[in-house]
Amino acid sequence: MIESIDSLEITVIVDNVTDIISSNPPYVETEVAGAWRRGMKWLRRGCLCCAAHGLSCLITARTGDTSRSLLFDTGPDEWVFERNVVRLGLDLGKVGAMVLSHGHWDHAAAMPRALQMITLANGGKPVPTYMHPEMFASRAVRNPQGRVMPMEDIPGQQVLAGNGAELVITRVEHRFCRNPSTSAEKSRV
Repeated sequence: MIESIDSLEITVIVDNVTDIISSNPPYVETEVAGAWRRGMKWLRRGCLCCAAHGLSCLITARTGDTSRSLLFDTGPDEWVFERNVVRLGLDLGKVGAMVLSHGHWDHAAAMPRALQMITLANGGKPVPTYMHPEMFASRAVRNPQGRVMPMEDIPGQQVLAGNGAELVITRVEHRFCRNPSTSAEKSRV
């Protein structure tokens, strides 16, 4: 059975670029418009988010009066993640789970700080954190001259668990934004 939702909101926390000049469709709130809505009086660097190589998105699904939020990746730097969460005025206490898309540092290095911020906001509840078992493999890239250049490893299982992750390391797909009253997995988001 496919469950439907009324709306899906994706808030980009960390992205490779920031662009306050381009036009957007009417249903997209720009960063500057969001900052003005939250009380920004004048445009200055301290009001805007920081762009960084990598990705992090807060995904919120709503059905009726119920909403469920999922943090998808965290980006490359703890300070960028935290700065942007604060500047965007996000409530991480509503995050019910976290997912790591793949095991590169530009998507995962801020996971410890993200977990700290979520558990601080949710009263200390562990955060189900879904990952593929091969996320923790060391990685490298080969440059055009053939030299192998190691990449920074993502935070390990002990680090993540020590910062509030309830690790779910699996190759099996999971549904996240299910209505608990209809879900066989009542303890999951």
